[in-house]
Amino acid sequence: MVDLEIGGIKGMSDDFMKSALDRAMERADRIELPEETLKQMNYRSEAERLAAEFLKEPQYDLAIALKKYDTEARAYITKALESVLLQNLILPKKESDIAANKILIDGISSLKKNQGAVHQAADQLNSLSDYYVQARKQHYDQLKAQVGEVLAQQILQQTGAPPPGNLNVEQTPQFAESWRQVSAKLDGEYDKALAQLKDQISSVK
Repeated sequence: MVDLEIGGIKGMSDDFMKSALDRAMERADRIELPEETLKQMNYRSEAERLAAEFLKEPQYDLAIALKKYDTEARAYITKALESVLLQNLILPKKESDIAANKILIDGISSLKKNQGAVHQAADQLNSLSDYYVQARKQHYDQLKAQVGEVLAQQILQQTGAPPPGNLNVEQTPQFAESWRQVSAKLDGEYDKALAQLKDQISSVK
């Protein structure tokens, strides 16, 4: 008898869940997105395709590619394309990042009329990148020296002998965790400046 009652309750629970899901789906079907939002979503995928083509082949002429669309579509796609390219601008952690940022700026420039303003923003991006690279190196070297001194003292205290000359500080957990924290803080500071620069570029006509 007990098993039958539990089974009955389970069946009621399943029915309730199904009906709740059906009601939720019905409400979702009745939700209508604004026409403007739908257009932005539709053209965003086309903008992402063009951005992929450009990043794969920097000689790909975005301005010419955009001419095949009608006036309305071109306006939406151009705006979305600029957004995609701006999102890919990053703080350079390696040499290839600097080269990639230059390609992205060139692509954005091809979408703008005010070339002077874009070139000025590009110079600011170069300066920001230089400061960031220098700051990372400076913090990295300082941290390496500090952790190295701490480890040397610990080894001396534990063994009574100085550490070996080939002590690889950068491979130690202490250095890795400390650098993760320092790097994250540094990125947070420079990310704010990069975000402001992206807003500045976006406002250029």
